[in-house]
Amino acid sequence: MRTQRRTILAIVMAGSLAAVTAMAAEPPPGGTRPLLKQLNEETQSLYREIQSGVVRVQLPPPKWAGQPLVEQDNPLNKWGNQLDAGVKEQLELKQKDAQKGQVRKISATVGATAATQPATQSSGGPQSAKPGTVGAWTVSNSGDDVLILRPNGAGAGALQFDAGGGLTPDGQLVAGGGRLQVNVAPSGSFTPNNIGLLLDGQGHILVPICVEKESFDSEGVRVMVGPGQMAMAHFLGSDRQANITLLKLDKPLGTPVKLAAGRPQEGTLTMFLSPNSGVGRLMIWTNELKDWGVVVSMEGAIYGFARQGQFLSASGCKMAIDQLAKDGQVRRAKIGLGIAEVAQNDPARESDPVLGTQPAVRVSEIAANSAAAGAGLKVGDLILQLNDQPVGDPHSFAAAMSDPSAKTSVKLLRDGQEQTLTLEPAKDR
Repeated sequence: MRTQRRTILAIVMAGSLAAVTAMAAEPPPGGTRPLLKQLNEETQSLYREIQSGVVRVQLPPPKWAGQPLVEQDNPLNKWGNQLDAGVKEQLELKQKDAQKGQVRKISATVGATAATQPATQSSGGPQSAKPGTVGAWTVSNSGDDVLILRPNGAGAGALQFDAGGGLTPDGQLVAGGGRLQVNVAPSGSFTPNNIGLLLDGQGHILVPICVEKESFDSEGVRVMVGPGQMAMAHFLGSDRQANITLLKLDKPLGTPVKLAAGRPQEGTLTMFLSPNSGVGRLMIWTNELKDWGVVVSMEGAIYGFARQGQFLSASGCKMAIDQLAKDGQVRRAKIGLGIAEVAQNDPARESDPVLGTQPAVRVSEIAANSAAAGAGLKVGDLILQLNDQPVGDPHSFAAAMSDPSAKTSVKLLRDGQEQTLTLEPAKDR
């Protein structure tokens, strides 16, 4: 099956797309398009193969984050100065309007109650209740503009939202120059905001963002394993430097994913799974990808996580994961090294053809008498790999340096020449 999948996808990659298009435009006498049909079947097979190890997670917002997780999809945050000036200006104006409340999304969660009467909805305007027959509601705020309304008894009456505006002819609420959106969901509803990988039969889940222990409550978080198995998971540990969190299912579910070594080469055909929308798509991998999600090989193995222009290898996190599972934290060696990401538009990529589009980090600082100085590293060196693991940003570097005592092979680029040094760090006590 995998051989067939690689064959049909290789045909498309090798330049037969024109032939596929021609076949689609002029179906054979039987009315079928065998090549497109096979491609569709292989794509479905790949998607089903990995689903049982993919976990949708409803994470609490991390306290260190300056913005909610959904802001990862904000084009201003994703593209920054690469946007056309006119487009950027329009987006900034709309964002300012939203911050003023002119276009604002409000979510309301109705808490659990002992009431036996079902909730009713009316398609008309607001209804007036007779005095003495309307029960009380307790309103609290859980942050991020989310209001929680809990009825104090079975007689709690209808909710009335005063938007300070009015109703349109079709019954829509309008407030402050923009349409008011109100979402009402039962308490305990599942709203995933990130994606994780089931790593083993014990139920360990790797999530590509650091959420500290203080953000979790004793009940844990709700997760959906595979296509629809609901479960609870509890916090085991997190690591800010690698930007990961490790959870564990209360009971084993699903099938652990297979991990691919390293990261995909540029031009590789991959499947990409988005965390917020749940959308999956076939995609040509480039090192400039700005999206956030899981990157899957055509063999059904997981490369890792794309994170707004950065990439974290899932297999490269193994040492950090083992420490989180055992101790709840990651201990690293002191190496006395400061680094910075080499962006894809860095001038060094144009002046040094050996670097090209390879992921790399630049040495920005070296402490005197440190392990880095002893290994012969210099400021300005471009580090390409640690122990044969490509590193292109501080998070992937931190993941690769999660063994506090082992020697590390450092492949670097200096003055256009590749070199390999051995870093022998002291233990971090």
